[in-house]
Amino acid sequence: MLTRNMRKDDTVIEVELVGVAVNGWEFFAGPVEPDGRCFGLVDGFESELGYMLPSDITPHLMSGWGDPRQCLPARGWEWDDE
Repeated sequence: MLTRNMRKDDTVIEVELVGVAVNGWEFFAGPVEPDGRCFGLVDGFESELGYMLPSDITPHLMSGWGDPRQCLPARGWEWDDE
Protein backbone atom coordinates (compact mmCIF):
# COMPACT_ATOMS: atom_id res chain seq x y z
CA MET A 1 0.00 0.00 0.00
CA LEU A 2 1.11 3.56 -0.60
CA THR A 3 1.80 5.77 2.38
CA ARG A 4 1.78 9.48 3.01
CA ASN A 5 3.64 11.49 5.66
CA MET A 6 1.67 13.73 7.98
CA ARG A 7 3.48 16.51 9.90
CA LYS A 8 2.84 18.70 12.93
CA ASP A 9 5.79 20.86 14.00
CA ASP A 10 8.76 18.46 14.31
CA THR A 11 6.65 15.30 14.46
CA VAL A 12 6.18 13.25 11.28
CA ILE A 13 4.17 10.03 11.05
CA GLU A 14 3.78 7.68 8.11
CA VAL A 15 0.12 7.04 7.27
CA GLU A 16 -1.08 4.04 5.29
CA LEU A 17 -4.72 3.79 6.43
CA VAL A 18 -7.30 6.38 7.47
CA GLY A 19 -10.60 5.58 9.15
CA VAL A 20 -13.44 7.41 10.89
CA ALA A 21 -15.23 5.65 13.75
CA VAL A 22 -18.96 5.94 14.37
CA ASN A 23 -18.20 8.27 17.31
CA GLY A 24 -16.38 10.67 14.94
CA TRP A 25 -12.84 9.83 16.04
CA GLU A 26 -10.30 9.70 13.22
CA PHE A 27 -7.59 7.04 13.02
CA PHE A 28 -4.41 7.57 10.99
CA ALA A 29 -2.53 4.26 10.95
CA GLY A 30 0.98 3.59 9.72
CA PRO A 31 2.21 0.41 8.02
CA VAL A 32 1.10 -2.73 9.84
CA GLU A 33 3.93 -4.65 11.50
CA PRO A 34 4.17 -8.48 11.43
CA ASP A 35 2.47 -8.70 14.84
CA GLY A 36 -0.57 -6.77 13.51
CA ARG A 37 0.19 -3.53 15.33
CA CYS A 38 0.90 -0.18 13.75
CA PHE A 39 1.94 3.24 14.99
CA GLY A 40 -0.45 6.06 14.36
CA LEU A 41 -2.58 8.95 15.51
CA VAL A 42 -6.05 8.92 17.06
CA ASP A 43 -7.84 12.26 16.80
CA GLY A 44 -10.90 12.37 19.06
CA PHE A 45 -11.53 14.59 22.07
CA GLU A 46 -7.73 14.85 22.21
CA SER A 47 -5.02 13.73 19.80
CA GLU A 48 -2.80 10.84 20.82
CA LEU A 49 0.11 9.05 19.16
CA GLY A 50 0.73 5.39 19.88
CA TYR A 51 0.39 1.79 18.78
CA MET A 52 -2.96 0.37 17.72
CA LEU A 53 -4.40 -2.82 16.29
CA PRO A 54 -6.31 -1.96 13.10
CA SER A 55 -8.18 -5.27 13.39
CA ASP A 56 -9.68 -4.07 16.71
CA ILE A 57 -10.71 -0.72 15.23
CA THR A 58 -12.20 -1.96 11.93
CA PRO A 59 -15.60 -3.05 13.37
CA HIS A 60 -16.13 0.49 14.74
CA LEU A 61 -15.41 2.36 11.49
CA MET A 62 -18.20 3.94 9.47
CA SER A 63 -17.00 2.65 6.11
CA GLY A 64 -13.74 0.78 6.60
CA TRP A 65 -10.21 2.01 6.05
CA GLY A 66 -9.50 4.62 3.38
CA ASP A 67 -6.55 5.72 1.31
CA PRO A 68 -4.67 8.69 2.88
CA ARG A 69 -4.17 10.17 -0.60
CA GLN A 70 -7.93 10.82 -0.68
CA CYS A 71 -8.32 12.19 2.86
CA LEU A 72 -7.69 15.39 4.73
CA PRO A 73 -4.97 15.35 7.41
CA ALA A 74 -5.83 15.31 11.11
CA ARG A 75 -6.84 18.56 12.77
CA GLY A 76 -3.71 20.72 13.19
CA TRP A 77 -1.57 18.45 10.97
CA GLU A 78 -0.61 18.72 7.31
CA TRP A 79 0.45 16.37 4.56
CA ASP A 80 4.14 16.67 3.64
CA ASP A 81 3.37 16.57 -0.07
CA GLU A 82 1.07 19.60 -0.15
